[in-house]
Amino acid sequence: MSVRTNAKPVVPATPIPSGQTLLTVQQAAEFLQVSFWTLLLWRKQAKGPPYIKVGHFIRYAEGDLIDWLQSNKIRPTMQGRRASVIYE
Repeated sequence: MSVRTNAKPVVPATPIPSGQTLLTVQQAAEFLQVSFWTLLLWRKQAKGPPYIKVGHFIRYAEGDLIDWLQSNKIRPTMQGRRASVIYE
């Protein structure tokens, strides 16, 4: 006799470096100085910083937020009379 279950397949967990702080959505929004709703919109649009699902909760690793901020840094330069922007 076989037993049927409706269990979802197990997805490998995203490794979190030890000592890394996990932030709630509200804490991450405050850290980034954006609204809770902005983070929600970014997730729906597949934009913004990487996040982690813990059950039905969303969490952000503080180090991921810092890395994401660094990856979005823009360095302005002047060429002639018009300003240019260099994306890193």
